Amino acid sequence: MSDSEPESSIFKVYITADLDKVTVMRALCGDDEEDAENFDPMLFRGQTTQQVIRYHREEVSNEYHGHSKLLIVFDDEDLLRRGVLLVSLREYHGFDDAVRCPPEHANVYVSALGIDNEDWYAVRLDVPDDMTPAEPVDWFGLYNLLPDSRRHVFDEAVRAMNKGLQDVGVDVSSDDGEDGEADDLPRLYRPLHPARRDVAKVKSDHGLHARRHGLDRRRFAVVDEHYETRGALVVQLEPSDSFRCRNEAAGEILRWLFINFMTWDEAKRFAATQ
Repeated sequence: MSDSEPESSIFKVYITADLDKVTVMRALCGDDEEDAENFDPMLFRGQTTQQVIRYHREEVSNEYHGHSKLLIVFDDEDLLRRGVLLVSLREYHGFDDAVRCPPEHANVYVSALGIDNEDWYAVRLDVPDDMTPAEPVDWFGLYNLLPDSRRHVFDEAVRAMNKGLQDVGVDVSSDDGEDGEADDLPRLYRPLHPARRDVAKVKSDHGLHARRHGLDRRRFAVVDEHYETRGALVVQLEPSDSFRCRNEAAGEILRWLFINFMTWDEAKRFAATQ
């Protein structure tokens, strides 16, 4: 589809979980048959979100009767707690992105986004203030392995990881006189300052810190002496693995994993391109 052609008003709905089309459409539109005509459900059971995105990017165009940028993925049977994935391709910050929300909210969002009555920057901010099964607020440990003399580097890293891609490509200098006010952003990371600043020790002690602070026991991130040149270290304990990610996208990795936007291997491949 060329930039000059209008977008389709039909939104693709991909079903990767063990759900049928009737259940999906009822969750999305209730009994509103006219509203249901705006959505085209497709069964993609067992596929990852990134596999769905690749299909959508390659196959769906205006001529194929589907909005090329916005899509909804039903990837979990627990619609009440986990909701659905609302995906937007090639967003203002230059990357594909997604948020989790209830099905009825996804309906409202795509309708508003589709006619430019809403923007993705605001959608990203419209998340709960507390941890939920759909949003990892204050959920990931961010370990400081830098010496005390470089505390300022870690403090900036905490801010950057929480901001993620939110302000990339956006002029925020006029917002209340502050450049990128972090207080308005969801806080995904809990700063942690271990007594022994060693990655191996952090891995062995993380279970204790996670229980004590109510954090994800399986994954966390680390800021060490390589942060400024090679990026944050993203760690998974089971199965044991890690990789680095540079630039603003580093802050998004664990959130994307949590919301099922990417698998671990897909995130690792993505990080290698940054």
